[in-house]
Amino acid sequence: MYWERNNKIYELVRLESWAELGPLLLAALQENPESLESRKIWVRTLLATDRPQEARQQAVLAATLPGVSGEVFLLLAESLRACGEVGWRSAIARAQVANSLDPDPDIRLGDYLVEDGLHAEAEQAFRRALVLDDSSAAAWMGLARIARRNGHGQDAEAHLRRSLALDASSSEAWFALGVILLSAGNMEEAEACFLATLQRQKNHVRAWVNLGNVAQRQSQGEQAEAHYRQALTLRPRHLEANFNLGVLLLERQDPAATEFFQRVLEVRPEDSRAFDLLREAQGLKS
Repeated sequence: MYWERNNKIYELVRLESWAELGPLLLAALQENPESLESRKIWVRTLLATDRPQEARQQAVLAATLPGVSGEVFLLLAESLRACGEVGWRSAIARAQVANSLDPDPDIRLGDYLVEDGLHAEAEQAFRRALVLDDSSAAAWMGLARIARRNGHGQDAEAHLRRSLALDASSSEAWFALGVILLSAGNMEEAEACFLATLQRQKNHVRAWVNLGNVAQRQSQGEQAEAHYRQALTLRPRHLEANFNLGVLLLERQDPAATEFFQRVLEVRPEDSRAFDLLREAQGLKS
């Protein structure tokens, strides 16, 4: 029973089926409250299901257990940030102390600093990670994010290609490379990148939207519509998918475009372009 349950837990983690993990993990923790592995997975589950306060409590508890590792302090940092608390940097520092040769704390620090707009400090963190391990795909991905935000598209593309050469499993790296190639007008390779994204994460909404954008630029209207509708099946209020599908239908003189511009304005009522296009689509009905 014990091994069967543990195997089921690891399988659900692999599938990211967080909602199903709760009862199994609670049973495992009731049986062995000092199981560090179960406690870490429970923190990840709470974070993935938008329960940051509980995640923080469990991460604090995990940090007191025997055999605590840097990974626990990184989970603590993540839960503190999710709660809007400032102690996350201290948690990352503890992860760095726990294993000074591990690049992951610097990568996590870099990711958070990018989110906070501190690009110069983030770049330093990613480069420290690469000193520790120059084969870190995540660190190269981090440098790509900074290069892209700084408008250095060629550097970003080079970093992403390096990241994917090291680890081709990252859906986000494939997606980011696709966006750069789409911006550069390389439709064929951009499409291949978005398809590679979906092979790894079939419900990646932005990949479906950008496949629609590729098809639209290639005058493949029916294919573009199918991709936008797939994105909206996954996220009905996605602004770009609604707007682009509305434009596509309006170009066909299809009054159904009205619905999609209305959705945009429900989320972003100040969007004057969507408002003007809505008026134009409503005129098709009269």
